[in-house]
Amino acid sequence: AQDLEDYIHNLDQKPLLMGHSMGGLLAQILGARGLARGLVLLTPASPSGINALKYSVIKSFWLLDFKGGSKVDQTHVTCPVLVIAGAEDRITPASVVRKVAAKYKAVSTYKEFENHAHWVVAEPGWEEIAEFAADWINKISLFLI
Repeated sequence: AQDLEDYIHNLDQKPLLMGHSMGGLLAQILGARGLARGLVLLTPASPSGINALKYSVIKSFWLLDFKGGSKVDQTHVTCPVLVIAGAEDRITPASVVRKVAAKYKAVSTYKEFENHAHWVVAEPGWEEIAEFAADWINKISLFLI
């Protein structure tokens, strides 16, 4: 996260950040640091405090974050946030992704796609998800100028 923060500080303006899975968690962390004008979270890993204890998640990841690296203070995320879930996702189940969206309820839009799992960026039908995200970005861009 620190490397990405250093990179963002060298940009002319705050970027709109898009992240998938762990990249979605990094985007949340950077958003809480005030470094984004918008976030698109694609089947994001959940930050500290969101219970993701499901067998499919446990067998995919370790759960020991003793240093709090995945902690995100949602009160500092003030930019628009799009949160996308795959209804068939077993790595970050839709039930967990809904909790991520609820964490940012004041600024978030949640969309769940049927017949999609975790790899929403390249599964058959990814174009529908890309189009939805692009439309959302275009809509919020009108308010971010």
